[in-house]
Amino acid sequence: MYVLGIDIGTGATRAAVSRLDGTWGEPRPVALGTRSRAVATALRLTGDGQLVEPGDSGPDLVRDFFRRVGDEVPLVLDGQPYLPSALTADLVDLVVGRVEAVEGQPAQAVVVTVPGTWGPHRTRLLHKALRRVGLEQVAVLPAPVAAVEGYPDGDTVAVFSLGATDCECALVGRTGAGGFDLLACAEPTEPVGGADFDDALMEWVQEQVSGPVVCERGSAAREALSTASSTTVRALGPDGPVTLAVSRDQFEELIGPLVDGTVDALLAVLGSGPAPAGVRLVGGATATPLVRRRIEEVVAAAVRVTEHPADSVALGAAAAARRLVDPPDAMAAYRPDVAEAESQLSTVDPGGDLALPPPRPPVVITALEPPRRRGARRL
Repeated sequence: MYVLGIDIGTGATRAAVSRLDGTWGEPRPVALGTRSRAVATALRLTGDGQLVEPGDSGPDLVRDFFRRVGDEVPLVLDGQPYLPSALTADLVDLVVGRVEAVEGQPAQAVVVTVPGTWGPHRTRLLHKALRRVGLEQVAVLPAPVAAVEGYPDGDTVAVFSLGATDCECALVGRTGAGGFDLLACAEPTEPVGGADFDDALMEWVQEQVSGPVVCERGSAAREALSTASSTTVRALGPDGPVTLAVSRDQFEELIGPLVDGTVDALLAVLGSGPAPAGVRLVGGATATPLVRRRIEEVVAAAVRVTEHPADSVALGAAAAARRLVDPPDAMAAYRPDVAEAESQLSTVDPGGDLALPPPRPPVVITALEPPRRRGARRL
């Protein structure tokens, strides 16, 4: 028995599980891909027109649908329109199916995270799409709330999330049931993420080599500079291969204005509510040392980051899913009042602790529907 948490990001999707059989209770990441724990938030079109698997390359690929949930204009792939909410639900369905195949049974509870900037309309669209693919009882939780699940200190916590393509800053407050509510959330004026750091480094490389140049992905160099004071970047210039040395100081000078923009967004959110007891950093790009230093320079509260910040939201979602099940023998110390906890989790407010789908009205079934197929539903 296990519960499942799914973190859908604009660039990558991650998952974590928490076992209920006593083998281990702390959530752990799940390997969704063959070479990485994460899979791209993208779907590949197959020959029969069905979107059946996540992918990160190829011509028959649809991406950027998650950020467009709520947009009535469909995405068109191979001449066919697809609703963003249906594509997102299909990705969730595929992740749930992969974890079921590994665990040998369905999850007892599933929690999916969404951006804190989502309102009720987008949340309802996602719930509706999830029901259409057979996922009736999936709870939706704002990602900033999942990020602080189990946070030990203070009644108010700030969350700074910096992923591959976006940044989100939030302020959450502790509730009487021990969970958190979303108090405020905002994004920078211009979208900023780790990919922009990579682009800044690649532009610097091109300036060093006269003529056209082909660079390796900047993410490898950025990740290396998170722990090392210098690294090398390989490029293919007009005169052949080139290897350039780059120091952390040089890299930080390149990305300084980008980081400052994200910190300004954080300060704006902090000014809208009570002072936080701490700041939680989540998202893979927060491993960049300059990000933490800049935040520590302007925020008096303690700044915390986990060993693997990219998995933090998925782990928090799995912990929240465990609260939905909450076995008394295993979770008494974590959430002593089961009835109270369930009442706290049964709201439709996306800014609250968890947002479950509203009760469905009675329906008269006149005919059986054919078995569903995995794959995004066309508009």
